[in-house]
Amino acid sequence: MPQHDNTLPQPIEIPSTFFSRSPSIKYFKLEQSHFEDDLWKPDGESKVTINNLKLSPDKYLASQPELSGLDLDTRDTTVLNFQVGKGKTRLLHEYMIRYLAKNDKYIIFYVAPFKRLLEQNKTGIELLAEEQGHSLPKIYNCTKAKEPLSDYDITDDALSANIYLMTPEFLLGSGGSNYQLQSNRRADFKEKLLGRLKHLDKKIVLFLDETHEKPNIYSTLRLSNLYKIGPELTQKIFIASATFTRESVEVVKAVSFLTKRKIVVYQADRHKNSKQAELHLHICTDNYKDDSLDVLENGLQRIIRESKQKNHRIHILTAHKKLAKPIKDSKKLAKLFSELKPALLTGETTDKFVEDKHSIGTTFTTGINMNNAQTTLIVILPGSIPDSNGKGDYKNAYGIFASGFIAIVQSLARLRNGGEIHVFTPPFENIIDSADAEVDNEAKSWLKRVQQNLFCSPYQQEHELFNEFREVYANYETSYSEFINSVIKQDKRNSTSLSKDHTEYFGFTSLYDFILSEYSSYKMGKYYSEGRQLYPLLLWLAINNQFTNCTLKAVWIEEAEIISLKGRKHLPSQLMELTPNSKSSAASTIFDAIGNILYELGPSKKDPSIRQKYRFAKANGKIEGEIDRLYEESASINQAIYQLAESYARQTAKSIKPLGKLEILFAESKQSSSLLARPFLQLSESINACRQEVISNAIQTEDGKYIPAKLEPTLSTECWDKLLDAIRSILNTALVKHESILLPGKPKSNALDQKVKSVAEKLIIDGIAGEPKVMRGYKFVKDQKYRKLKQAALS
Repeated sequence: MPQHDNTLPQPIEIPSTFFSRSPSIKYFKLEQSHFEDDLWKPDGESKVTINNLKLSPDKYLASQPELSGLDLDTRDTTVLNFQVGKGKTRLLHEYMIRYLAKNDKYIIFYVAPFKRLLEQNKTGIELLAEEQGHSLPKIYNCTKAKEPLSDYDITDDALSANIYLMTPEFLLGSGGSNYQLQSNRRADFKEKLLGRLKHLDKKIVLFLDETHEKPNIYSTLRLSNLYKIGPELTQKIFIASATFTRESVEVVKAVSFLTKRKIVVYQADRHKNSKQAELHLHICTDNYKDDSLDVLENGLQRIIRESKQKNHRIHILTAHKKLAKPIKDSKKLAKLFSELKPALLTGETTDKFVEDKHSIGTTFTTGINMNNAQTTLIVILPGSIPDSNGKGDYKNAYGIFASGFIAIVQSLARLRNGGEIHVFTPPFENIIDSADAEVDNEAKSWLKRVQQNLFCSPYQQEHELFNEFREVYANYETSYSEFINSVIKQDKRNSTSLSKDHTEYFGFTSLYDFILSEYSSYKMGKYYSEGRQLYPLLLWLAINNQFTNCTLKAVWIEEAEIISLKGRKHLPSQLMELTPNSKSSAASTIFDAIGNILYELGPSKKDPSIRQKYRFAKANGKIEGEIDRLYEESASINQAIYQLAESYARQTAKSIKPLGKLEILFAESKQSSSLLARPFLQLSESINACRQEVISNAIQTEDGKYIPAKLEPTLSTECWDKLLDAIRSILNTALVKHESILLPGKPKSNALDQKVKSVAEKLIIDGIAGEPKVMRGYKFVKDQKYRKLKQAALS
């Protein structure tokens, strides 16, 4: 491992014996039970054969006798369920060439989810035909679309090809509402093509590749367009994927109607490839996004520099296109990128992926092979994902990783012959339990460097999830039946036909469509083992050695550069230039200023203790939701924020009031609140608890309630000690220590601990009680001072 500057995060090395007890690699294995649904075989006729093959790690599918000698004349739906990197696409090309070499009886329909994959396969088919000494096939790309308002190209050349490339949208007539004219013209083209094939007595061999993508396209609304092919035109169907899902199994069932529900499955357990890439996990201590890359840039700079020294090709895959461009334009990475000249590859660019060049983008998650061992793949998962438990349209936050498990496995599987993979995540607090407690303890020890509170969840088996999902559907179905029955009764009373009208017009969603449209969101929104939040699943896959092409090498804790404020004399003057012009912008103004200064001054190597304190403070963030709630509840907090900002801007050293809820001072600073948020929240909770005790024990008189001026004797030991501990925690944080924030009664000497009790007393009474004075009467102790509670405290 190279030597690094001690100001940068160090890797945590994984012991070589770490994976000695790794479980078998999990995958969606097709079983007979998946094909025993009455919904799929209403007349009870079906035939499903499942062949579980044994493949050695270094053998490709084309060399497997059961597959190389496959009978192409048998009419069935052949399913290929094999791990990534086994030559699945090459095998499909072999079958195409064999069909075309037999005679001119067959026409190939090849379907892939993305247009870029169609062009890649066109090249692959032509190269294989040339390699085997065959004449080049006539290949027609059906997605070479015209503008929606122009006639779709129906020429003799288009009708005389022997391989047709298309997307699922083209095959099933899904042009979208904005492209209905284009969709209609595509339908015209398919009708003319099918008519021609019937006239020439030709048969269609249908290849559906990467069927884990876009299964919802195969809804019953569009299946009628597929069924126009008809069993009489269908010779055979191939359905292939490395990551089958419950939804893609439903697609297999639906498509197999064209082969009279005869299905033959070929699959094999997953095994580690002989050539393994090194997998590095980079867990950041802060969140990151397109306009806040600080914590990413340090790690990226180090990885890119080291990869460049190794003469590696570097490919950076980002969850969102809006993150790709800011990384490419990063000033901190500008010098490195000016030499590498990486191509920007997103849905908005036209450049194609080239393995021998450097790239940044979102388009190389599937269908791309990185065969050169001198390759570094950097994968940047989305920044903080809202944990909605499946509520709302939260999946946009996942970007290209919206399919969870599939997206993670497919993305990392791009490297085929070794190399390096680096995956970045923001901090997270959930972990999926493994079968091995030692493995879990190791992972927890890493996460506790960025998150003190961890939550463990069991690994959920997919069949258990699906049974739950079926129950959800059954409940919907029951509710619908009850509704229809109640409407029928109403019809009888009122002599109407509302129930008949409703069922004819709306009907009820079939289980098939419900699975295609809802199952993915259901399981990802609810279960970490299916990809909820992404990060727990990534960690589980890595520590349980579940990737076929890579093995976990190291874990890194990534920090943004942090410096001490000690001796920064010009800090107040720079803040003065950023005086807020409104109360609502005050807090963000403060932290904008502090953030700018921190990163302009550069890292400090002379004060590691401050770095440690910063890291500890930042690692205990994650309470922004509670801060926001408190902020919304108290209008007076606006004034506190403004006073703090004003104090900075005017270079005053006065204590800021009110200080009852200091954590609110960070409410509008999303990126910086984790710096001090948790200690201040603990302080606020302790203050409020003490205040409640003090108020509940107050002395009632005719003119109001009074509390002793000396509060410690009146408080419970537990309550008082918690407050003292919270104050000590804050007094030890860097911003307070270097007087960026002042507490009432805080001395400027180093003898802070002697004044902790004084600070505690002042914080409790701040804003709730008046000045101390000696009280007379039988309820008061002679010569002792008391404070009168203000009306605000009583309310």
